[in-house]
Amino acid sequence: TSGFPGDDCYSATTLNFLFYYQTAEAMQLTLVATVFAAREHVSGPIATDAGVPRWQRLSALQERAQELAKAALAPEAKVAITETLIPVVKEQIEGEILKEFKTTQDLLTAKVQDLASTTAAAKAAKAHADQEDGQLVLCRTEEREEVVTSEKCAVDREQAILAKTGSCDAAKAGAEGACALRDEAATVALTKVCTPTSCDIDRDPTCGLDLMATSVEGLQAEARAKTQHHAAMSQNCSSWTTKALEDCEQAEKYEAEDECAESRATVTTKKTTCTTRGSNADIAKCTFGAKLQDKCLNLDEITGLIAMIKGQNRTDTFSESDRQHEWDATQRLLCLLGALRDEGDLSQEAAGECAAKTPYPKEFDYQEAEIAELLAGENFSCLESSVSFSGFKWITGPTAADYSKIADKPAVKVAQGRAPFQFCPGLVESEENVALAQQGENTPADPSFIGCFKDTADRDLPHQLKQHGTMTTETEARALCSVMGFKYAGIQFHGEVWCGNEYGKHGKTDGCACGQEQIGAHKQCVYATQGMPVKQTQVNFLGCFEDKAERDLPVKSKTVGIMATGAQAMALCAASGFTYAGIQHTGEVWCGDKYGSYGPKSDCDCSSATDIAAWRNCIYTEVKEETVVDSTFFFGTELPKQHTGILDGGAGFKDHDNGLTYGWNCDGCSRVDYSGGRRGLDRAGGLGLNHFDRDNTCMTDGWFFSDYKPVNWEVQVPNGDYHVTVNFGDESVDSTQRYHSGCQVEGQPACASGSPCVYDEVVTVLDGRFTVTGFGHDSRECHSLSSVTIKHA
Repeated sequence: TSGFPGDDCYSATTLNFLFYYQTAEAMQLTLVATVFAAREHVSGPIATDAGVPRWQRLSALQERAQELAKAALAPEAKVAITETLIPVVKEQIEGEILKEFKTTQDLLTAKVQDLASTTAAAKAAKAHADQEDGQLVLCRTEEREEVVTSEKCAVDREQAILAKTGSCDAAKAGAEGACALRDEAATVALTKVCTPTSCDIDRDPTCGLDLMATSVEGLQAEARAKTQHHAAMSQNCSSWTTKALEDCEQAEKYEAEDECAESRATVTTKKTTCTTRGSNADIAKCTFGAKLQDKCLNLDEITGLIAMIKGQNRTDTFSESDRQHEWDATQRLLCLLGALRDEGDLSQEAAGECAAKTPYPKEFDYQEAEIAELLAGENFSCLESSVSFSGFKWITGPTAADYSKIADKPAVKVAQGRAPFQFCPGLVESEENVALAQQGENTPADPSFIGCFKDTADRDLPHQLKQHGTMTTETEARALCSVMGFKYAGIQFHGEVWCGNEYGKHGKTDGCACGQEQIGAHKQCVYATQGMPVKQTQVNFLGCFEDKAERDLPVKSKTVGIMATGAQAMALCAASGFTYAGIQHTGEVWCGDKYGSYGPKSDCDCSSATDIAAWRNCIYTEVKEETVVDSTFFFGTELPKQHTGILDGGAGFKDHDNGLTYGWNCDGCSRVDYSGGRRGLDRAGGLGLNHFDRDNTCMTDGWFFSDYKPVNWEVQVPNGDYHVTVNFGDESVDSTQRYHSGCQVEGQPACASGSPCVYDEVVTVLDGRFTVTGFGHDSRECHSLSSVTIKHA
């Protein structure tokens, strides 16, 4: 048996033999011939009818067993036949039923775990969105306060300008009046002094001189008074004129200075800040909406799977009821065979009583409590029609009077294929996009795109080439199916790729989120592979190796069904960035960056077009042109001063534009990014450095020394001898921080505890990669790498 979930093949059978027996009976074979026939046919492949459920086939087998019981066979023949068949039925048919139970239970458990993960992601995104929205509301509150302050400043300034302008105008009017009085006082009309033209000295001996003297004195007094009055009016005119000049100058200066400019600038700055916060809040809300849609898609998948598990008379392997019927039928068959062997009661009643002694041994866990908990309270039920974040939003405008704080609970769409909120970018809820969604064509114009089609357990495109887990582009899907010679490629769920030469047997549908990370459940975006260039990959065969449930090559790229060549398998794995490809069983392709965990084997049939072997991998790798490496690599944030070489960016092991293949891996897994551990030229004596896993992600489940996995930096080189100089960077700062303990070069200790550590030796590379090894930052072991120089010896 293959040991792979979902396989419908056996290494032994009852059905072929029982059908065969009628012919044997008719031919009156001898006991020896009968036993030989039994053993011969038990070892062959089972005869299956994919259109008939297994429990019906088992019922047919019971009837055949009854017919066998009626045959005139010697007791020895019956014993030989039944003792051969009973272990087969137990091991193969019972075993498959239990294996399907476990596979289905594990599938539901995995999907519930996915639901827990997406629930946690949605809750975390919601908390972040709540925080961002709360900060936005606070920002808008402060913005309104700044607008109020600015408007008050403007009002106060206008009033001040009016007051100062009024003072200016009043002073000018006062000056004008005072100066008019001054001018009026400048003109003096004096009283005339009259002198006699004749006099009678007899009568007036002084001839009027004493009277004239009196008049002159009066005139002088009058002149002095009017002169003093003019002087006073002149002083008053001057004072008013000075005041008018000062008041008007102050008014002009105050208006020119604009003391509210700073307040207006503060408002502008605050509005810009709040606009940015608004964008951040929208992004956070839309991110939450996408995470919520991911969770609800998981829930839809679980609901659909449970419906299939609780269904009856299905053609797939999910129905628990069908499994129980099949188990009962299998026990009846075993009881009939046992009775036939022991010459016991062969009646259906006896078989039923016998079968009841071995009831179905499993109880399916639908994980209802776990699912209910993941849908309760703040975990989101996927029945939400609206969601509250901070609970409020501000309506804004140019004036403070335009601002108003209102309750806010925006509508949400939990189904994928539509924007979760109206303000989210991408799938805007316009009539045009809604129409496109209904047509199942949410993608840019693409001549290879055919449309959105339904899918069921009876697959529209029957051959799966890529498991779900990562987003798949249209180009990648077409390339994968093209490699295997198929006309059409389909992308569904979370990146699954299915291939075939016909499509559309379940009809078109709508709502495919083509080009998105999550396409949708039970639907797929279908593309034509015509015109897609097929990469011609040359491969090296590395041998036959054992595999186990914990896979040697961990990523499954293609399921059973069609046997891939070594070149096709390597093309599939290389398209996903893997170094090695393994073919096993009836066409499965597994990918990884290292192999041989369970050692070599010699029983693979790697040239077989039907079945290589169970739990065996035929391993291949791509033939690459050998690149001569004679370089110095640095690992900081920039190249050191007065040095030339290659600056490593902290990426996983991969091909680079400079023609070299190098980078990091966690215990062989190159899907890592250690760029965050790089440090500048103030470290490692001016060379800079990168940490072996600064964030301690390369670990097993524990948190002790033994739980840190090895972290490697490698460069691909032709096998041979190399002179290498490896600088491991920082010195230990105290006896507890053994920064260089555990450092390795090509698997050998590089230096003892202490510092500094510069390894300068000739090494021999035998596996095509020069390797330097350290451990996670907090392991207190070898924790950094500064430079590597490698040259042919």
